[in-house]
Amino acid sequence: RALVTNHSLLTLRLADVQLDSVGALCIGDALLYNSSLTHLYLGENNISAEGIASIATSLIKNPKLPLSSLFLGTNPFGARGAFFLADALKVSTSLTHLDIAD
Repeated sequence: RALVTNHSLLTLRLADVQLDSVGALCIGDALLYNSSLTHLYLGENNISAEGIASIATSLIKNPKLPLSSLFLGTNPFGARGAFFLADALKVSTSLTHLDIAD
């Protein structure tokens, strides 16, 4: 909920905090309404393709989301999650750095 109402947070680091796909779904839902976050670090967690899909959907549906850096490395989202990200990259105009290295 804080990501929905906060309009000043620029960076959110939730790397290596045992975040799973349910947590990623919540973050993705909140990003649908966010207009300030530019850097999101979610690496080294347990986010599957479903969680990645939610984040990718936010990139597609929220043109006001200024997210320029997205760090998702060392998450088990596999090829299916990569396809969701590829769809988001087709339309995102703000994302300039995507890290999915394992």
